[in-house]
Amino acid sequence: MPAEHLRSQNGGKSRFNPRIALVALHDPAMAAISFQLAVNLAYWNDGTYQGLLFLWPAAAIFTAVAAPVFWYAGLYRGMWHYASFRDMTAIARGVSLALLVFFPLLFLATRLAAMPRSALVIEWPLLIVMLAVPRLLYRAYKDGNLRLLFDRRAAERVPVLLIGAGPEAETFVREMARARNAPYRVIGLVDDDEANLGRSLHGLRVMGRTADLAAVVAELKRRNRTPQRLVIAAGHAAGHEVRQLLDEADRLGLPLSRLPRLTEFRPGEGREIEVRPIAVEDLLGRPQRVLDRAARERLIAGRRILVTGAGGTIGSELCRQIAELKPARLVLLDNGEYNLYRIDRELGQSHPGIVRVAALGDVRDGGRMAQLFRAERPELIFHAAAFKHVPMVESNVSEGVLTNVRGTCNVADLARR
Repeated sequence: MPAEHLRSQNGGKSRFNPRIALVALHDPAMAAISFQLAVNLAYWNDGTYQGLLFLWPAAAIFTAVAAPVFWYAGLYRGMWHYASFRDMTAIARGVSLALLVFFPLLFLATRLAAMPRSALVIEWPLLIVMLAVPRLLYRAYKDGNLRLLFDRRAAERVPVLLIGAGPEAETFVREMARARNAPYRVIGLVDDDEANLGRSLHGLRVMGRTADLAAVVAELKRRNRTPQRLVIAAGHAAGHEVRQLLDEADRLGLPLSRLPRLTEFRPGEGREIEVRPIAVEDLLGRPQRVLDRAARERLIAGRRILVTGAGGTIGSELCRQIAELKPARLVLLDNGEYNLYRIDRELGQSHPGIVRVAALGDVRDGGRMAQLFRAERPELIFHAAAFKHVPMVESNVSEGVLTNVRGTCNVADLARR
């Protein structure tokens, strides 16, 4: 995937990230300082100290070499707040590569004149320490400790792409790396926070925004790292954002799940972080309203109840909840034999004490409805028959009228017949 696509907005222009720029200044500066210190330490050890800025041209060459090498090694993309053992290995690789490039260049330029060979040996651990310590101190300042720094690599797991690169994502990545039997392996992240774009979290790249999801998945497939699941790791995701992600996941043919909110994590207590399916409250974008059970019982208990479309998805759930509230009689109406049989049998097993009537019929059949109302005389009707969503079929139970293509039946009149 072209880098311009993932880092671009406003016509493809790259955005300036001040945090990356600060790290890009810090690391080469550490390279220059550490090189000069290594040279001085080498001469001081020999008892022939030459002055603080001795061989500064060599230090300048090393800095010029280190800057692009560090960029290539990915050091500038790391998030210091989440510095980990993977970041330390990246630093070691970057320093090693910089020295391997610098040594032949210096030999060609100066034949190593006045350059103590021991300085290069001193430079390797010294620069690693000078690059690593600020990152670890920043992590310690943010987290209060470094106990979780050294993550363990887990075995092969289900590859997932995280949507979000905040605290929830960091906790999930860390726990998946640490847990011996963790079921998931994070292979990348997307995030809409511009400060995180192009950076890394525990060695995992923030590959783009959520709008780039299809392109990110295509790029991972090209690298033979195809994700098998999308996981929302942003606890603040709004309902409309979750709906958009559901649509996009459906287009990509990937299941969409979400992590619990950060306050629900229990790291270190033997509990796995549960990746949950999308729930109703995720789509609502607000907490579910708790229904007043006492008021429902007053409405239902001891009354004759009729549920239309009782075998459907909505109707069957209504029947289950109504049965819990002890109606005097529950009439199940549906035009499908199997669905009616299934819900009637289920309620017979779960609520054998409830008086039930399974009535086969169509709400559009006025004669059948009149017969049913005369026989059962329902006091309360829950109209869940699916015909209400067809444009030519209207229903208005609140006004006591069932309107259909065959004519109009007044519910109150039917009940009185």
